[in-house]
Amino acid sequence: MEFKSANTGEGMIAYRAPSLFQPHRARQALRDANAGKIPPLIGLYLGLSTVPTARLLAPMGYDTVWVDWEHSSCNTETMTTMVHEIIFMSEGRSIPFVR
Repeated sequence: MEFKSANTGEGMIAYRAPSLFQPHRARQALRDANAGKIPPLIGLYLGLSTVPTARLLAPMGYDTVWVDWEHSSCNTETMTTMVHEIIFMSEGRSIPFVR
């Protein structure tokens, strides 16, 4: 199957925000993947909710990182730090989702 490239082959970089402090365009990435404009998104489920784990896994090239907050005992500050670390360590290439 050949995909029509909606971006320049840079993956999720095309969907990141102009600044790492601004919201990303995850909804558009999901729409484009569903429409076949880009390849399917590859994600990682992060069930171990710790900041060092997020720092380790963020630069590995996944399109999305799904963080499980529902079944973890971490607080709001830790979860916020994890989301920021995923964005910064991946340089905006990975989009974090929190459940």
